[in-house]
Amino acid sequence: MIVYRERVLPSIGAIALPVLLFPSAIAIMLPLNAPLALPVAVIVIVAFSAYIYFSSPVIEVTDKTFTARGATIAIEHLGEVESIPKERSFEELGPKLDARAWLSIQASVKGLVKVEITDESDPTPYWMVSTRRPAMLEKALKAN
Repeated sequence: MIVYRERVLPSIGAIALPVLLFPSAIAIMLPLNAPLALPVAVIVIVAFSAYIYFSSPVIEVTDKTFTARGATIAIEHLGEVESIPKERSFEELGPKLDARAWLSIQASVKGLVKVEITDESDPTPYWMVSTRRPAMLEKALKAN
């Protein structure tokens, strides 16, 4: 049973990028083939928008597993869960970051949750996950 699911889309600025591609695609295609300029521009926008959507990381918590950006771990191997305030995110992703940590980071999303890994056979000390709803993710992980 899925307890929590989120597709961590980039900020509005990154999503607006395809709109800026529209005039560029038309400008490139006009000298080559004017009747195809508009259809090609629309195809470029749709393809780029689909790429942004489908390449965005997905976070999923079920009653048995926690999945982030394709990596899955059993809930029983999770330790302390902590929402990282925006003020501490630079520090946590910079000087305090352990090189062995699993990262699922969306650069334009400021919410972070740090999840300790307690599995003795796993060298990963923790997962750092970007989320737009850190409190909800933290609550979902702690409930299991």
